[in-house]
Amino acid sequence: MVQPLTPEEKTMLDSLSLESRSARSPLKHFKGRLAGIGHKEVASNFPGSNNRNQLEIKLKFDEMEVYEASPPYPWKTGELTFIVGSQAWGILGASLTRHMGPQTKFTDAYGRTMTVKLTPDHKVNRRDEKSNTWNEVAIEAFEIVSIDGTAVSASTHTPQVSMDDVLTLLADGVNADGFETRIYQDPRVKGNTSLLGQLSQTGVIPILTALEQKGLIAKDASGVYHKAPSTSAEADGT
Repeated sequence: MVQPLTPEEKTMLDSLSLESRSARSPLKHFKGRLAGIGHKEVASNFPGSNNRNQLEIKLKFDEMEVYEASPPYPWKTGELTFIVGSQAWGILGASLTRHMGPQTKFTDAYGRTMTVKLTPDHKVNRRDEKSNTWNEVAIEAFEIVSIDGTAVSASTHTPQVSMDDVLTLLADGVNADGFETRIYQDPRVKGNTSLLGQLSQTGVIPILTALEQKGLIAKDASGVYHKAPSTSAEADGT
């Protein structure tokens, strides 16, 4: 005889994706205590990674209050999964350091209650596999919006500056070698784990090529790059 599903069992089963590679969480906005941090190595799916493994981190929460989820999430415990070095991991980490300081590690937040929210319009660089070019796109990602009930004032956040503008400014007036020297010294690049991952895989030439293709820079006969007049001046404060 088939046993009927309880309402909670039905809700849980209905929330499961039937797509084999779907890893999206139903959670969108919640408060919970960071009660556990799990980790394991997983196979890399990054192009050109030569089958190197990646580190997967699971942040485990309890005592949860769920403000938004799709489908509804009735449980008091939950997990968020990240690949260390991914764009999503870098965005989450940047939000943590805004609250707790630039040298903060996730172990410093262990046992603390935080509010986490999926937020839109994070600018990142993504490679188009068909054209083999890098383009700036906007993604959704989780951010920590408060810790122990204390939110960082909007005035203390680093202004959202297009990474293309930052890279264009760094390329202006130097050749490829000069750009490489500048890019590794800039704090905005040092704080962008996805860009650092791209640099470690491909070097600076694809980045310069992408900026040229977008019309943001141009290379003169001596191999020196120059910023196009129409590029936003926001990055250099003019």
